[in-house]
Parts: sequence; structure tokens; C-alpha cells
Amino acid sequence: MENQQSKLIEREQLYEQVWSKPMIKLSAEYGLSDNGVRKICKKLNIPLPKSGYWQKLKHGKAPKRPELPPTNSLAQAIIQKKEQLVVKQIDEPPEILAEYLPKNRIKVHSTLDKPHRLIVSLRDKLRDSYNYSGMVTGSRNDLDVRIGKGSINRALRLMDALLKALESRNMQVIIKSQDQYETQVRCLGKTVRINLYEKTKIKLKEEDKYGYVGRDFIPTGEFVLQLERYCYGPKCRDGQRKKLEDCLNDFVIKIYREVFKQKAWEIEREDNQKRELERYRQAEEEKKKEELERQKIQSLEKDASNWQKSKIIKSYIEELKKLYIEKNDEIKPESEFGQWVSWANKHIESLNPLGKYQSIESNNKAN
Repeated sequence: MENQQSKLIEREQLYEQVWSKPMIKLSAEYGLSDNGVRKICKKLNIPLPKSGYWQKLKHGKAPKRPELPPTNSLAQAIIQKKEQLVVKQIDEPPEILAEYLPKNRIKVHSTLDKPHRLIVSLRDKLRDSYNYSGMVTGSRNDLDVRIGKGSINRALRLMDALLKALESRNMQVIIKSQDQYETQVRCLGKTVRINLYEKTKIKLKEEDKYGYVGRDFIPTGEFVLQLERYCYGPKCRDGQRKKLEDCLNDFVIKIYREVFKQKAWEIEREDNQKRELERYRQAEEEKKKEELERQKIQSLEKDASNWQKSKIIKSYIEELKKLYIEKNDEIKPESEFGQWVSWANKHIESLNPLGKYQSIESNNKAN
């Protein structure tokens, strides 16, 4: 078997191969040992025929082959130039994994076939657009495209393929024309902006009679698809080996990655907000504890002060009572002094915190 270009073989294809011919024949085609192919099938979670399967098949008694189990990652076998099988396994979200599959490859046709409605509108506007220094754009209600006059047909075909691919992936393309027109892609509940432009070279004009040197923008034919409007946004572009037409799946992946980044940022922001709220709650709870402690200390100090006052007043009343008895022999309750002593004792009771605690203890015993 002669050397050949590297070629991807999907997991499903290898599954069909191992069940269509004996392992000894299949491994010989790839220049590997039986064990080498078996190891690859094990990595890809591909079931293999058991011993005696091919003999039973020859006599029509072979058991039904098991179905290929699902996998949560994109796993493919690759035929290298040395005719060897290696495994390429990519762990990504399913939306991104799908873009690697050959069946989902976005193709740009050589002619416009049933163009998207936005492409029809853009086509008319670009051809009638004012040619500013060699560049044309759509109106505020069209796709965000800025290209050279000679690149209109290519731009239309490329954007038509991209729009149809995005909508087939349940993405919505929106033209927003308020303060500044832009093309938005709504994907998984998030919005990103896209635009297509052609790179230019600057050519200085001759100096006029006023000394002003004008500039012309010369289209280079090099296309750039970009996410967002800022110059450092994710982008795909024409290269020396690969044209933009062959990079549309990569651009779709960039859209998904930007959306996942937004979602991750929102989750992080929500987590930060929750943590901030929890810190605030804990701080407020700590403040309440500190305030409660302060009030308890104040109450304690007030009770101790009142208790001391009650003792002083009680001693003072006892001395007054002794003096009164020395002069009047006895204290009659209905007398003015007797009524004053009664009032003073009530005041002592109100001041003395021990009476309050004794009352609480008596109620507890009664209950």
C-alpha cells in the first residue's frame, strides 16, 4: 500500500471495517499488528468480533453484531502517511464536537443557490453602494460587511453559506440598526456580534495645492471574519495555505466558545454576588452579635450600679428610721414619714435587680 495523505476515519467507519473483514486482513491494510488495531478499537470503545465469529458467519450461524455504544467525546482514527492508525480524542461540548465531523462541514458553493433573504438584500445594496476609496458596505439594515467592489460575489457566497449554517444550528441572525448598525448572532440564549471585512493597503495620493496628502484604501483580497467589533476579537482569515471558505466551521466554534465564555463569566459573576451577599450577611450577623453583647454589658453595668444605689439608699433609710424612732418612739404607717418610708422602699425594690431575678426564679419553681 503506497503512502497517502493523512485522512480522518470516523469511529463509525472503523466500526464497520472491523465487522466487515477479519482483523488479520484489516491490520495488514494499515501496516499494524492485530494487537495494534485492537488497542485502537479499545480506546475508541468499539466492540470487536469474538473468537470463531468469521467461521460461524461462513456457515450462517454468526451471532448478531452488537451496536456501537455512544460516546461523550469526538474520537477518530487517523491514517498517517506511514499508513498507521493513531487515535485523536477531543473532549469538548457536544456543539463544538459536531463541527469536527466531516458530515457537518460548511461548504461555500461557486454560485449563489437560493440565497438567504439577508444576502438578497445585501447583494442589491452592495452593488449600488457608494464606492468610498475602493470599499463598499451595506445599509443600516444589512449585514455588517466592508469589502472591495471586486469582492462582492465572493463575500455574498461566503456569507450565504455561513448564515445558512448558523440557522441550521438553531442560531438566529439579527440585524440591529440603532446607534450603530451591527450583525448579531443569538446562540444558546447569548448574543455575539460578527462582521466581515476585506483588508486594505493604504496608498498616499499626491499632495494638492494646499499641501494636503490624501489616502486611498486599496483592497487586498484578504477576507477576515471577526467576532465583535474590537480589533483583538476572535477571528478567522485568509491564509497562505487555507482560505476563509475552509475555516467557517472554525468560526462557528469561535462563536460557541465566545458564548460559553459569556455563560462562564455570568456564572462566575453570580457566584461572586452570592459570596458577596454571604459576606454581607455574616458581617451584619456579626454586627448584631456585637450590638447584643454591648447591650448585655450595658444592662449588667446598669444593674450593678442600681444594686449599689439600692444598698446606699436602704442604709440611708435605716439611719433615718433610727433617728425618727429616737425622737418619736415608733413609726406609724399612716404618718407622713411612714408613707415616705413606704414610697422609698418601693423605689429601692425597683432599683434592686436582685428582686427581678428572685421573682423570675420563684415563677419557675411555681411552674
